[in-house]
Amino acid sequence: MARPVDVSQLLGTLKGHKSGNNIGKKPLKKAKFLSKSEREALLQSENTNVNNKKFVEEDKPSTSNENVPQDDAGRTSTESLKQEPSVRHSSTKSKFNFDWQNSDDTLTDYKPLTTLRVNDLLKAKSIADDGLNKIEESYLGKHWTQKKIGEMTERDWRILREDFQISIRGDSIKQPLRNWNELNLIPNDLSNIIIKDLRMENPTPIQRATIPNFISNNNRSVLGVASTGSGKTFAFIIPILTKLNQIPDRPRSIRVLEGPKALILAPTRELAQQIETEAKRITNIWDKHDYKVVSIVGGHSVEEISYELSDGCDILVATPGRLIDCLENHMLTMGSVSTVVLDEADKMIDLGFEEQLTTILNILEMDSTIKKEKRQIVMFTATMTSPIEKIARQYLNKPINISIGSSENTIPKIQQKVIYAPSDDMKFNKVVEQLRDSLPPVIIFINHKRIADILAEKLKKETRCNVVTLHGSKSQEQREKSLSALKNNNAQIMIATSIAARGLDIPNVSLVINYEMPKNFEDYVHRIGRTGRAGNIGTAITFIGEYEDITIVEKLQKYVETENPLRNNEFDRKIERLYKIHEAKSEYIIF
Repeated sequence: MARPVDVSQLLGTLKGHKSGNNIGKKPLKKAKFLSKSEREALLQSENTNVNNKKFVEEDKPSTSNENVPQDDAGRTSTESLKQEPSVRHSSTKSKFNFDWQNSDDTLTDYKPLTTLRVNDLLKAKSIADDGLNKIEESYLGKHWTQKKIGEMTERDWRILREDFQISIRGDSIKQPLRNWNELNLIPNDLSNIIIKDLRMENPTPIQRATIPNFISNNNRSVLGVASTGSGKTFAFIIPILTKLNQIPDRPRSIRVLEGPKALILAPTRELAQQIETEAKRITNIWDKHDYKVVSIVGGHSVEEISYELSDGCDILVATPGRLIDCLENHMLTMGSVSTVVLDEADKMIDLGFEEQLTTILNILEMDSTIKKEKRQIVMFTATMTSPIEKIARQYLNKPINISIGSSENTIPKIQQKVIYAPSDDMKFNKVVEQLRDSLPPVIIFINHKRIADILAEKLKKETRCNVVTLHGSKSQEQREKSLSALKNNNAQIMIATSIAARGLDIPNVSLVINYEMPKNFEDYVHRIGRTGRAGNIGTAITFIGEYEDITIVEKLQKYVETENPLRNNEFDRKIERLYKIHEAKSEYIIF
């Protein structure tokens, strides 16, 4: 490469001189500051030249390259320094529009250090999600449903509990069931009955959490908090039968002498009979054993109960009041009871059975041949109240606390509609209209039993549906026949009073109609709770007339506004105006 040019020669060349010695004859102008008007004039002159696309190029100075060295390519150093002015074509379409030539693109000859790209890894966009899942799986492992029980990590168990919204607290707790067979807790023939005959392919959340802790921790109590209709019945029937399977079968004489091995207390006779029915669904099929299940409830004479107990029993289902009557009459002994289940304990307290409940538990402690710490007490409740906590502290042994679902998910999914209907004809027409759009079974609540039969006849003629009634004038046999017809879909509509329907568990009720608003607001809550159970969505329609108790109507309006999980409750504007609850702005208020 040529020797660098002398600085004076360069300066002279740029000024049109042969050498830098002549620079002094034309000194450089000093910098000066321009005024505002001068700057604007200069700027305007430059813009004019650009817009007219006239770019003035300086005349090339006449230079002599005699004394200027040349490089290897034959060019002088000054020629290599000079550059052709780049002509840029400006656009006036937009104020901010920056133009450049292709030669100005700095990425033209860009050569990256690596050619690895994301799409090369994922192959194509269509399999991107699958690829990401595989990458995630390689880091985090397979989902717990794809693992064997021995491969489960603490993280897997946590995910399982989160999937089913299971919360378990206590010492030495057992992990939830993944399926019926895996842990070998339940006899194979019993699990086959559950899966094939009862068609329960997988346990419900309360069953997953309760069964292993019920069976494995023989001397530990269990306190389960779950909503009604969540599958609690089989959550304690299956463990009871499993524990009975672990001891030799007892002949009739021993059953009569020792009494039941398991006691189940329920708040109402309807619930007690339902539990008995569910237990017999298994025992009637499980012919390996001859287990005897008996219920003691009101509505049956002492002679009938005595006859049922004449062969003894393995599992006794009872209401608190009727059981105390039988114990006082020495109709059975409770000395061998090793398992006690308190189902819907909160309802037993609400119905005033707290004293009777504690009396029964005290009798078990005094008369039983089984020590207190060896007897297992399992309690289920939908809500935790002070009386429930008191009983738990006094009678439960190191309880394992199980809770299913968050507070939001335990709320029944019910849409409440409150409609103004001042006359019976208007009510009936609206009922018929609603029935056309609803699936059975449907429950219609009334306050007076005389209305039940009249309404039933009218609905049979108008809708051609089978209608059954349930009220206090019905015998126990008639009541049970009506319930059976509704559950077996032989009837589509049931008309019932609040008292008669208390404790009912009719699955898949799509619609509840309050043909008459109850006089007690707690009965309203109980009525609409017949629908929207076990995760299903239900509808509750209530008719309000002109002569309702204003206190009840105000409570109803507030309840409809606050208890609104589906965000679609409706409260008729006419009712608010009639009872002067507050000013309404639309035909229906959608909360």
